[in-house]
Amino acid sequence: STQSTWGAFVPALYKMACICRHQEAEGRLLQCSQCSCWLHCLCLGLLEHDEVPEVYKCGRCKIARAAERRLQKGV
Repeated sequence: STQSTWGAFVPALYKMACICRHQEAEGRLLQCSQCSCWLHCLCLGLLEHDEVPEVYKCGRCKIARAAERRLQKGV
């Protein structure tokens, strides 16, 4: 299994949804705090020595949240 920021990635339990579209769980991974998908740290521009955020939202969740806020405001 691949080591991630939060532990071991288990393909049967989690989904890869990286911006690179590759399904291989290689290298450091980061999990979206909202939808629980996993992304490669390198694809997000995070190098091996970089700190990772404790709470991370993937691009899809950020876009969905922004759209939700616009709807709430009636924009």
